[in-house]
Amino acid sequence: MRHYPGLLRHLPPVRLRSIFLFVAVLILGMPSGGVVLLRLYESALIRRTESELLAQGAFIAAAHAAELERQASPTQIASFGVPLTERGADWHPVVGARMRGRLDRLDPGEPFHPLRAELSLRRDPVLPGAPDPEPADGEPLAFELAAGRALEPVLIAGQRRTLAGLRIVDPQGRVVASTGDGHGLSLLHREGVRHALAGHPVSLLRARDEMDRHPLTSASRNTWLRVVVAVPIVRDGRSWGAVLLQRTPESVQKSLHAIRHEIIAGLIVVLGIATLVSVLTSRLVSGPVQELVVRAEDVVAGRKRRVAPLERPGTVELERLSRAYSELTEALARRSEVVDAFAAHVSHEFKTPLTALRGAVELLRDHGDDMEPEQRERFLRNVDVDARRLERLLARLLTLTRADLATPSSERSELGEVARALEERDELAPLQVRLEGMPSVLMPREALVAVLEQLLSNARRHAGTEATVSLEARAEARDGSDGVAIDVVDDGPGIRADRLERIFEPFFSTSTDEGGTGLGLSIARALVSSHGGSLEVSSRPGRTTFTAWLPA
Repeated sequence: MRHYPGLLRHLPPVRLRSIFLFVAVLILGMPSGGVVLLRLYESALIRRTESELLAQGAFIAAAHAAELERQASPTQIASFGVPLTERGADWHPVVGARMRGRLDRLDPGEPFHPLRAELSLRRDPVLPGAPDPEPADGEPLAFELAAGRALEPVLIAGQRRTLAGLRIVDPQGRVVASTGDGHGLSLLHREGVRHALAGHPVSLLRARDEMDRHPLTSASRNTWLRVVVAVPIVRDGRSWGAVLLQRTPESVQKSLHAIRHEIIAGLIVVLGIATLVSVLTSRLVSGPVQELVVRAEDVVAGRKRRVAPLERPGTVELERLSRAYSELTEALARRSEVVDAFAAHVSHEFKTPLTALRGAVELLRDHGDDMEPEQRERFLRNVDVDARRLERLLARLLTLTRADLATPSSERSELGEVARALEERDELAPLQVRLEGMPSVLMPREALVAVLEQLLSNARRHAGTEATVSLEARAEARDGSDGVAIDVVDDGPGIRADRLERIFEPFFSTSTDEGGTGLGLSIARALVSSHGGSLEVSSRPGRTTFTAWLPA
């Protein structure tokens, strides 16, 4: 017998469709999972960019506030800015909900308020490109411009490393410092600027006006959106302006290019997993199937051996198939033995009368004219007896074949009616009938009559004419099924133990001289079994009982 790897020997059987479903889901899930992972990775890159911009903005806001305090006089600083209580946030429909959620999580009594990255491609919309700056109402104060000019070289130097565009606006939204153009213009009309000037940090996504096309190793990022951050500059409850930052996040392509070796290693691992799943599936399915094929070929080739169920079928379906195949081969082996024995018995039973017939015919042909009339009549009588015996054998064989091929029927028979009919038969008299109620059984009337007639005639023939034969019936449940147990009892000498073991074998008879064929009890058992019942016998001196149980 073929042996399977140690791992599979300890796996419980699973359903075949479960294996195919798992493999299909795995194959379909690999690209789908890759798309999801890429999407999550892209969101992670955006959130990382937002976190970096928030950190830069916080430091620039602190630096600009310090520069304002250095450039302005105490009197100017005291009245500078706009109180936050006078500037309510004109909540933008896109970014307002998230900003309010962030404010609800702030604890007024906590001195530290970290700026957490919260952007998400799944949740946050991508706004159109930023509108151009507009002309401003009035000019920034002189010390604001001075502070902006002092800080602007630092912003430009930092941009070379961070690749972020930076602008600083005053409390009215006018640009006072920038890494590009727009000095003195107003950005108050842009989404999120009013929120920042009201003291609320803002993060949002904007589409790029034109996609850059650079190689993967280029410093410019080939992506389709920008991360925009606005960090408020707040001192003593007054808004001193805001720092606006924007940067294109690193593209997924460039990021994946940077970790291409790790990706290749991951693909090798995935390929290994897929290969392992394929091998396991092959072992779980094709291995047991191949073993069953080998066993079937052995049966076809006539190599007889005991076919046990597979030790590790792998799947529930193959386990059931293996068990059914084992039972089938055993049933075929038993049927083959029965057929061989049956053929031997038929050959033996037919051989005796055929031999007698042939001998009688030869004698009559060779010496018929010289025989006395009485002698010739005796030979003819023997021919007739042997011919009738062959006729009975053929009829019984046909009845036995039909009984073996019979199928359960939904037709019911009243046992009381059948018993009264048998009670009136002269050849079965005297017959005592004792029934509990008037039970009915699931068997056609003709079959029930044939079974009881055979059991009663068998009892009358072997128990003797002086014996008492009775028919009894009672309700009896077996294996959870309702049924009727029918007993045919006689008080004759009983059946010897050696004969009791063979009494239901075809052609086994102790009354051959009386014309018995040895098929009656075999026919009765075949009829009872084909209708879902059973036929048993028990015997001791003075009492022999045949019990036929039939479903009710």
